[in-house]
Amino acid sequence: MQLEIQSKHPHTTRWLWVEWEPEKEQDKFLELAAALEEIDFILDPVFPSPVLGFHTRTFYKPGSDLFEGWTVTERKSNLGALRRAFRVLELDPVPSRKLTFRDLI
Repeated sequence: MQLEIQSKHPHTTRWLWVEWEPEKEQDKFLELAAALEEIDFILDPVFPSPVLGFHTRTFYKPGSDLFEGWTVTERKSNLGALRRAFRVLELDPVPSRKLTFRDLI
């Protein structure tokens, strides 16, 4: 299972990108999804078709700022809760990546 915390400009709101093989890692994905639901992260209903046996999904948490962005306080709180969930599931460390325009096209 591959995990990555991603953001796009202006990099105030983050989401979690997850890629896994359903045949091998379905239980681990369901465990992760349950842990993220406990801290109010939502499974994005829009997702790409599976490629070569891998599934890709994203989880996000809406904020109270403009366009559901996170405030500075929410960012610290949400990232802290996310990191704690990763430690409990023994998935730490999870890398962060600031997406560029090139990544998004």
